[in-house]
Amino acid sequence: MRLRRLRDLFGRETGNPRIGQGEFAAHLKLGHKQYSNYENGYPISRQAEDALIVLFPGLTVEWLRTGSPRMLSLEMSQRLAPQEEPPPGKRRRRAS
Repeated sequence: MRLRRLRDLFGRETGNPRIGQGEFAAHLKLGHKQYSNYENGYPISRQAEDALIVLFPGLTVEWLRTGSPRMLSLEMSQRLAPQEEPPPGKRRRRAS
């Protein structure tokens, strides 16, 4: 779930909110299957941790491994905060 949050965050911040696992894995210089395994609960490698920390300054290994926000920077905590979803049946309008 944490890696999915990071992928969603990356997608929102790069203008590609529906970024797939393969595309995100490529940004991390990881294989698609390798990244998919991590997102599905397999233990994450040091290489992947390092790549994520470089891509997301303020992220910590502790958060990646346990989800504990204790050592996250304030900025990173705010960026990882859940985004409000529109009520079912309502769509957000895009700003022109």
